[in-house]
Amino acid sequence: MYSEDLHNILEMIEALESNDVVLQVASEEPIDVHLFIKEEFKDGQIGYRVDEDGNSLLGEDEGDWIDDWHVIGYDEEIGDPIFVDITKVDYPVYTAAHGEGDWEPELLFESMSDFLNHVKPRE
Repeated sequence: MYSEDLHNILEMIEALESNDVVLQVASEEPIDVHLFIKEEFKDGQIGYRVDEDGNSLLGEDEGDWIDDWHVIGYDEEIGDPIFVDITKVDYPVYTAAHGEGDWEPELLFESMSDFLNHVKPRE
């Protein structure tokens, strides 16, 4: 069902103590993040890769959601997606403001491993 890349990413998430985590990004305030487990992953793509009816939202123009991006969770306060680019070996992790009309990815971490080193379970 999942590519090997997505399987690896989801396994990394499932290995965490909890999928409700606190993310520390540089000197910013910690962010409460919900990460998708396998059972949530498909529904987590709605509004990004597909619409509610399963129609593709992917595009090739600047600002479009691209096929290589997969949402792995979201910022619980403002709802922005946390996503990976599976074409890059280390799976860099990004976010982007939702509701802006186009997607402008902001790199959070150079790799999924680095991302996971900056999360801890919520207390």
